[in-house]
Amino acid sequence: MPRPQSAVASEYTVEQAVIRPDLHHVLDLLNERARLAPNHPAFDVDGRYVTLPHFLKSTQIVAEHLRKIGLQPGANAIVMGATSYQWALAEWGIWQAGAVVVPVYDSSPLATVADIVSRTQAQTIICADDKVEILQGLGQLPPLVTFSQITDMEAAVSVAEEEDSFESTPIKVNWEGDDCPASIVFTSGTTGTSQAAVITHRNFIDLVLNVHAGWDTVLNDQGRTLIFLPLAHVLARGLQMICLASGMRVSYLSDPKQVVATLEAVEPTFLVVVPRVITKILTAIGPKADKAGVGWLWKQAYSCAVEWGQWREDADAGRAGAASRSLQLRKAFFDRLFYAKIRKTLGGSMEFMLSGGAPLEKEVSLAFRAFGVPVMEGYGLTETTAPVAGNRPGAIRSGTVGIPVPGTTIRVDEDGHVLVKGVGVCAGYLDEAATAAAFQDGFFDTGDLGRLDEDGYLTITGRSKELLVTAGGKNVSPLLWENQVESDPLVEHALLIGDAKPFVSAVLVVDQETVRQQGGRLDDIPAGEVYREVQDKALLERLQQIVRQANESVSRPEKAKKFRAIYARLSEDNQLLTPTLKLRRKQAHEAFKRLIDDLYEGKKP
Repeated sequence: MPRPQSAVASEYTVEQAVIRPDLHHVLDLLNERARLAPNHPAFDVDGRYVTLPHFLKSTQIVAEHLRKIGLQPGANAIVMGATSYQWALAEWGIWQAGAVVVPVYDSSPLATVADIVSRTQAQTIICADDKVEILQGLGQLPPLVTFSQITDMEAAVSVAEEEDSFESTPIKVNWEGDDCPASIVFTSGTTGTSQAAVITHRNFIDLVLNVHAGWDTVLNDQGRTLIFLPLAHVLARGLQMICLASGMRVSYLSDPKQVVATLEAVEPTFLVVVPRVITKILTAIGPKADKAGVGWLWKQAYSCAVEWGQWREDADAGRAGAASRSLQLRKAFFDRLFYAKIRKTLGGSMEFMLSGGAPLEKEVSLAFRAFGVPVMEGYGLTETTAPVAGNRPGAIRSGTVGIPVPGTTIRVDEDGHVLVKGVGVCAGYLDEAATAAAFQDGFFDTGDLGRLDEDGYLTITGRSKELLVTAGGKNVSPLLWENQVESDPLVEHALLIGDAKPFVSAVLVVDQETVRQQGGRLDDIPAGEVYREVQDKALLERLQQIVRQANESVSRPEKAKKFRAIYARLSEDNQLLTPTLKLRRKQAHEAFKRLIDDLYEGKKP
C-alpha cells in the first residue's frame, strides 16, 4: 500500500511493486507476452487481427532491412509520421536492430527536423510517404524508409505464415545493459528550450510493469484501446507498450478529429485522451438538445451528473452514506434520457478513460462518473517517460492528478515546485548543462507548481516556467513566436495564449508611438480601463500579416489561430510590466481576461 515517507505532506512515495532484473530490453516484455499468449490478438489493423508473434517477426524483417542500409547498433533512427500500425512496426523494428528511436512530430517544420537530425546524428529516417518530398528539402539525407515499404515488409510475413515457416522464438537484439538508451525524445523541457531527453530500456520496462501493477483492473487481456494521440509523444508510446505487454488489443487512428466517429466500431474498454476530446463530447450535446427542444433538460441532467459524481467520489472515500432518494431517481431518469447515449457514443463498452497532457476541469470529471465512464486524471512529462502519477479505479479524486506510480516519489518543496524521482525518470538530457540544472539529488524538477495532500494525491496549481500546455497536450514554448512578432515595430508586446485551451491564440499590444508616426488612427483608452481593442481595419490587416509570417516559423499546434489587437496602458504601477519593461504573463492574463475569454467563447479556430 502507498505510504508517506515523512510526517508532512511535502513528499510521498509509492514503493516499487514489480522488480524484474531478468528483463533488460523492451523487446523482452513482448517476447514474454508472446510466449504466454501466442494466438491472442494484439492489434486490430482495419479489422485484421495481428498476434504478437506475427508482429515480432515483422519487426525482425524491418530490422534486417535497416541493418542492410547501414543502421548500426546503438545509433539513432528517426520515425516521423501520423499515428499508425506502421509507426509501431518502425519503432520496434529499430529496437530489433539494437538502435535508438528518435520520434519526430508529424507537424514539425523542416528546420526542427534538420536540428534533430544534426543533434542526434541520425543514421536512418523512417517516415510516412507524404513526408518524403518535404524531407528532401533538408539536402543531404540519411537513408529513408517509407511507411509503405514497412507495409510491404509485413506482407512478406503473411506469405511466410502460409508456408508454415513462421517462427515465434525470442529474437536476439543488440544492447549493452540496463542503462542503454531506448529513445531520445525532444521536449520543451523545464527551461522552455528544446532539450533531448534520454530514456533508457530500464525506464520503459520498470514503468510498464509498475503501471500495470497499479492499474491491473483496467489494463488486462480482456481490454481494447484506440490510440489516436501522436506516437511521437511519449504518452502514446508508453500507452502502446503497456497495452501490448498486458495483453490489451490495440487499434490506431491517424486523424484525432475522427475519434468519436471511430469509437462505435472499435468498442474500446479503455481510452487515453486529452481534455479537449472529453469536452468536445460534452459541447456536442448542448446544441443537439437545444435543437430537440430539451436544452433546458440537458442542463439539469448535467447538474445532476456533477452532483452524483461528487456523491460517488465521497462514497468511495468513505465520506458519504447512501445517495438520497431524490438523487437516485433523477440519476435514473437522466441515465435513460442522456447518459446511456453518451456511453453509446463512446463505443458502448468503455469502462474507464485516462485524461492527461493538460488539466481537466473538476466538474467534467465528476459528471463522467454519473455517465458510467469514470475519468482518471494523470500527470507526467517526457522526462518521466509519461505517467508519474494517476488516479485509480475506485479511488478517484477529481481535480487532482492522483498518487505516484509504484516506484515513484513526488516531492513538493517549500516554494511549491514539484520534484520527482523513480522508475520512469529518465537519465537526463544530451546536454550535460541542462541535465545538471534540471536533475538534482536524484530528483527531476518538473517546472510545475503543486501541492500534495495527506494521502499522496497531487494537485497541479501552475507553472514555474513560461511553458504552455494546450488542451490537446501539446507543449508550446511561446518565446519564439512572441519574439518574432515583437520584432515588428508595430507590436510592442505579444502574448501567446493556450494553456489548457483548445488552440493557441494571441493578444497583441500595439505600439502607439509607431502607429502615430506612421499616420495611423489611435483610439483613446477610456478612463479607468487598461486597454481598448483596435478597430482600424487597415491596421488589423497589417497585424494579420505579421501573425501569418510568425506562424510560418512554428509547427501547426504552435500557430496562433486567432488574435486580438489592443492599445494598452502598461506600467510597473499596474504590475503589467517588469522593471526591464517585459510583460508580466500572469498579470496580463488577468488584465485581459475578458478579451481572452472572447477569443474562445463558443468559437472555433
